[in-house]
Amino acid sequence: MKCTAVELHRMIEYIKQQDFPFTPEDVAQNVSDVLVAFGFCPMLDVEDRAALRHELLPLAEENESREAARLVLKECAEEGMLV
Repeated sequence: MKCTAVELHRMIEYIKQQDFPFTPEDVAQNVSDVLVAFGFCPMLDVEDRAALRHELLPLAEENESREAARLVLKECAEEGMLV
């Protein structure tokens, strides 16, 4: 059974309000596993998966950038480069 547009929208909006610990690769390879991690077990068709990837990929990219910045700042602090 295909998800309705409203159901997809609600899933996406819920996920956007949560901490999103996934990488772009996680989203691209298996968006269903990402949904299961948030407690969703929908039956998705190809169009639904594509729509979810489109919406969740920017979240994953933001997470990856934030994590890279955190690691750089941590390393700089350990090296005494931050005042």
